[in-house]
Formats: sequence, structure tokens, C-alpha cells
Amino acid sequence: MNSFKKEDTVPLVLNASFASVINPSQILDVPKSLAEDATPKVKKDQNSFLKIFGIFSRPFEYVGQKFRPGSLKGSIFTLISATLGAGILALPLATFRSGFILSMVQIFGCAILGYVTTYLLVCSAEKIQKFNYFELAYFSFGGPFRLMVKIVFFLCSWSYGVSYFILINGYIATSLRTLIPNVDFPDYLIDVNGYFWQVVIAVAVALPLSLKRRITSLIIWCLIGFGCIIFIMITITAKAFDTKVCDIGINLRDHLNDLRFGGIYQTLSTCIYAYTCHPNVLDAYYELERRSKKRMSKILILLMLICACLYSVCGAFGYFTFADHPEQLINTSGNILLADYKGSLLVQLGIVFLTISLFPALPLCIKPAKDGLLDIISPSEKQDSFPKHFILTAIVISTQVLCAYAVAGISDVINWVGGTLGPLLCLVFPVIFYMRTHKTSMKKIEKLLLFLIMTVAFVFVSLFVLTTTNTVSYTHLRAHETGRNLVCRLLLEKKKNTNMIMDSI
Repeated sequence: MNSFKKEDTVPLVLNASFASVINPSQILDVPKSLAEDATPKVKKDQNSFLKIFGIFSRPFEYVGQKFRPGSLKGSIFTLISATLGAGILALPLATFRSGFILSMVQIFGCAILGYVTTYLLVCSAEKIQKFNYFELAYFSFGGPFRLMVKIVFFLCSWSYGVSYFILINGYIATSLRTLIPNVDFPDYLIDVNGYFWQVVIAVAVALPLSLKRRITSLIIWCLIGFGCIIFIMITITAKAFDTKVCDIGINLRDHLNDLRFGGIYQTLSTCIYAYTCHPNVLDAYYELERRSKKRMSKILILLMLICACLYSVCGAFGYFTFADHPEQLINTSGNILLADYKGSLLVQLGIVFLTISLFPALPLCIKPAKDGLLDIISPSEKQDSFPKHFILTAIVISTQVLCAYAVAGISDVINWVGGTLGPLLCLVFPVIFYMRTHKTSMKKIEKLLLFLIMTVAFVFVSLFVLTTTNTVSYTHLRAHETGRNLVCRLLLEKKKNTNMIMDSI
């Protein structure tokens, strides 16, 4: 006779039709397999019907269940929304700078590097059960190092928010002017250098979303943003085969094997910026259901693979579209949607959808900046009250809006963040955390590889600072762009920046 352990049995009620007057003697412990056989089952056809058509009856409830906070799918799409964004539009210019082959190597190479460094963060957090950048920093080298990490963390996250506010204001103003050209809008509504839309988005979108404590509670917004990015990728790919814009066959034949080693440094800077998601990884890992390194590793692999595929497609087809006219990539400061697509409605809709995709990315930049500011002013406070949470979030958003209005262009923000703060936050610090938390268990080959990553990161930052300060000097004259008077921003170059790019061809 088979014997069953207690945990392999379930209570079975005899004479269940009289369940309202159950006698304890009627409850027996029976094997789970027998209990399952005795349990009425829903018909297979009915179950399949509900599974297929459930999404149509209650779509938001269905999506909320499938991509619920802390779930595998929910965590993936939250991190995708934090990673993807306006940086995807700079990939065609980055591909032009190095050529197709070298650029693809860098895009997928940075994806591998992104997975390694994010997984180092996860391993470090799991080792000492500290799911916070600053606690990992304190464990590594004490208070002074933690303060340095706090400052870098705050400036990096804060700067990303500034760049998004700049983009949102410009895209909304451009969308109104291009999609509704016959309407005479007030100047402040279509001023690409103004502040009206920045303030509206800050108050109506950024502040309410950023007040949520759990970043995965923004999953619906993240899914919408991901859909917008997919639309942009499809648009860029489709326009590459539009004969009104280019001849993709000739461009592939003439430029497929182009190698431009002089542009590797600039392409690498864009790629490192494109994979920045590290500030949100620890939050997502802490909120993950059935938290484990294996489950998080799966999330990170899918995250980097999806991003690499999207980046490579947009970079390749955007580049081959204008391979014979590189000025279209250079003069638009890397924003491929502003190139000459012959008035394509799809591209104009792409600008609208890109603006929408930036909305969920805003709180994913604001929340880490706010947490960094809190830890700088109140190191001992683990959880702030809602009034303080509201005030600090409002301060971060207000300063971002003010800086976005004052800065001449987004390229200044992205270049300096991606070339200085980004490598420290996303490459150097994760390596340091792992080396300190696993110092007694690391193998020699691990130490060698980690030291190599740190060395490359420091060399990259040093070269960026030296190259940028020696070659870039601009006089920016800002101007208004309205419906009545079209006055473009004048950019006088004291250094031959465009010629330097062309010389690398």
C-alpha cells in the first residue's frame, strides 16, 4: 500500500452536498492526485474560449493581470521602458560614424556589457541583501564613497529627465505645427524653445506618475511606450524602401562594407547611453515575485536582446536611407525623424508617438533622482513621509524644467551625461560593488575581466573629456519658431565639428 506524506495530502469533504453542516469526521486526508480526479473540471472548450476572449471583455484587467507589478513580463517591460527612448533616434547617425559592420559590433557588444554589469548589480544586492545603490556603496568603501555615488547617481538621473523635457516640448510644438498646419496657434503653443509644454507635462503627467512608490505600477504606461517605439522602428524601416526617399538597393551596394575607425569613439558613446537602465534594475529586482538571480538573469537577457534588436534595425535602416546624403543625419543632431522624409505622414505620427513614449520614461528618471536627493539630505531616513516625498519630487521636476528651458539643446546634455556620468554609474560602480561583496570568492579570471571593464571605462571617460574640451566650442543664438515667423536656431561653429565627422568617412 502506498504511503503519502502530510504535505502531499489535501482535506477532502465527504458528502459535500451538505457542506453547511460538516462533521469533522467527514474530513479525510487523501492524496492530491485522487483529490484532483474527484474535483469537477471546467470543460476544455469553455476554458479555451475564456482564455482567448478574456482580453476583449476586460482589456485593462487582462493586461494588468498578465503584466502585473513584480511579474516576469511586468518587470521586463518596465525596464524596457526605462532603457528605450529618444536615444533610439541617434542610432542612424552613430551607424554612419563607424559604418554598418563596426556599428553592429558595438551595438551588440554594449548589449553584452549591459547584461554583465546589471547582473553584477543583482549578484551584489543578493549577496548582502541590500537592494540600494547607496547601501552597496557604503558596504564597499564607507561614507565618502557613498556620498560620491549619491552625487553621481543624482546628477545622472536628473540630467536624463532634463533631456526628456527638452524633447517633449520640441516634439509637441512641432506636432501641432505639422499635423494641423491650417490652425493659427498662439506663439507659446508652437514655440519649440519655450516652456509652456514643459510646465504642462510636468504638472499633469510627470508629477502624478512620479509620486507612485512602486515603479512597476506604471506598467500600462510602459506598455504604451513600448508600442510607440515599435511603431517608430517599423516607420524607419518602411521608409528605407520608399523610392521617393532613397534607393535602398544602391545604398546597400555602395555602403554595406564601409569601415570608419575614426568614428568608433562617438558611436560607442551613443551605445553606452542607449543601454542605461542600471538605476532601475535594483528596484525591479526588489519588487520581483519569487525573487531569484536566475529569474532576474532571464529578465536582463531578454531586456538586452530586445533593445539590441530594435537598435540594430533602426540604426541600419535609418543609416542606409540617407547613406548618400549624410548631411541629413548630421544636420538633425542625430534625430532621424527630423530628416527629409518628403513630408511623410508616418514620420509625423512617429514624432507624436515618440512624445507619448517619453511620458512613462519621465518618472523612471525622476524617481531615482528624488531618491538620490533624499539620501543626500537625510542619509538615515529609509522611507520618507508622503509630504516630504511630494516636496522633493516637485523640487526635482521644477529644477529639471528650468534647466531644460535654459539649455541650448539636447545634444549638450546627452553627450556629457553619456560620456562622463553614464560610464561611472553603469560600468565602474557595478564592478566595484561586485568586487567588494565577492572579494573572498572571486576567481582570478573574474578579477582580470572586471579590472579590464573598469580600465576601459576610465579611459573612455578621459578621452571623452579631452576630446570634447579641445574640439567643441559653440556660440548658440536661440530664436523663436512660430507660425507667423519661421526663424531657425542659428548655430555658429567656432570649431569644424561637422567637417570632423565628414573627414572620418
